[in-house]
Amino acid sequence: MCSRSADRKIVLGALGKPFGIQGFLYINYYSGDFSSINSFDYFLVGKDLEKLKIQEIRIHQEKCIILFQGINNRNKAELLRNKEVNVFESDLPVLKSGKYYWYELEGLTVFNECNKNLGKIRKIIETGANDVMVVSASDISIDNKERLIPYVDKKVIKRVEIKEKKIYVEWPEDY
Repeated sequence: MCSRSADRKIVLGALGKPFGIQGFLYINYYSGDFSSINSFDYFLVGKDLEKLKIQEIRIHQEKCIILFQGINNRNKAELLRNKEVNVFESDLPVLKSGKYYWYELEGLTVFNECNKNLGKIRKIIETGANDVMVVSASDISIDNKERLIPYVDKKVIKRVEIKEKKIYVEWPEDY
């Protein structure tokens, strides 16, 4: 990974509706890997980036719920509903070689095995089976199509070059 910024904020998810009466909230954690949420002591919440210390994290019926210090009832939790949760980029856990955060891939130019420019990754969406890159046309891409390309390591994704802002895929240009 490239050098990390001490003040760049990375969106990790969004808070949902309150759970129970003690201040817990559901959290839509974009990573999907609930074990990684334990890497953080606090989140920066909402547009004002209020720093809230994580008190407890639980898994309830395959969904993640979170309790922040000072949020001790349903009414206080309700005030946080639908707010984004962020962390500083420098607080993200270091990933193993060959693994990337979504924000690192967004904006990369996508080339297929014939070195044809398919466009740029606009965003990545989670589908359940595997993540999918939404690749939008650019001024120098081969056409004006938007493509949905599955992020399947080694089968579809052949090489990622973060510094060069390129990703190489096995994907026909007519898809």
